[in-house]
Amino acid sequence: DAGYMKRFARPVLLLLAAALPLGVAAAAWHHAGPRSTRSSRAAALRQQLPAAPPLPEEGHEIEVRCERVAYGGLGIARTDAGATVMLSDHTVPGELVRALVTRRRRRHVEARTTAVLEPGPASVAPPWSELFASCGGCQLQRMAYAEQLATKRRWVIDAIARCPGGAAAVLSRASPAHASGAGHSATPAALAAAALEPIVRATVPSPKQTRYRNKATFFFAPSDSGLGLVVGSKAADDAGRVVPIGGEGCPLQAEEADAVLASVAAWARRTALPSFDVRSGRRGEGALWQAVLRTASGGAGGGAAVQLELVTAGAASSAALAALAALT
Repeated sequence: DAGYMKRFARPVLLLLAAALPLGVAAAAWHHAGPRSTRSSRAAALRQQLPAAPPLPEEGHEIEVRCERVAYGGLGIARTDAGATVMLSDHTVPGELVRALVTRRRRRHVEARTTAVLEPGPASVAPPWSELFASCGGCQLQRMAYAEQLATKRRWVIDAIARCPGGAAAVLSRASPAHASGAGHSATPAALAAAALEPIVRATVPSPKQTRYRNKATFFFAPSDSGLGLVVGSKAADDAGRVVPIGGEGCPLQAEEADAVLASVAAWARRTALPSFDVRSGRRGEGALWQAVLRTASGGAGGGAAVQLELVTAGAASSAALAALAALT
């Protein structure tokens, strides 16, 4: 690569020239070639690469079909021209969606789903549709549970295959037959992923599909009325906005944790403490930032024990400590 040669090859050859015979040093210098020659070679190699597909413009609506879901819940799709589209909303493999292009990157575009035109084979309606539509705390609840398990297995394969050290370790031990499914022109990551397919086992299912989460983080924000604070999760479409968790609580955490969250929400509505401003990053004294709930099963009477952690963005003042004491 031309950048590597520019930074490292010339200095190394200069050091070697002092220790090598004149003829050998001259031959090594000639092999590296002048900078103009190396730039020409790099340009020639770039011309041999296939042209990148055209990217849709920002603000345009496109229709694409989700191919898979990447780690973190982003849907991966491609336009008819072959451009990669990252869908930021809750998308299920196989779904045909209409999406608004929100940002152009160098090699792909980001888009927000505006309508589902055709459901996928694994599309389901979550039991808490009203909260799920705006909450950014869970990404796979529109996907059938069997597909969720298969998706998480693919995340494990991708994480190992896309790590240079992981791909090299897998390929050094894989038989040619295991990696042949990716094709002769495949990248090392694709070859490693093909070799991992028969090795990585299926995800072990949980007996619970709801009420299984033992840790949840909620955020404080000013209420719309300007009195007190609300507590909830970050919005799916805006990390700087907080979606209040209503009386139904969070269906993924234990009911005991929901009871604690309801007490925190009632206290937040009465408190005069400020909240941490995520957008500006201003940290007021004793500003409330997060409420972290940790749940442990096997509590008294067979229930669950809940630990509450309140995180402040600034040093807690005496007024803040007094207000926090009122919560307990």
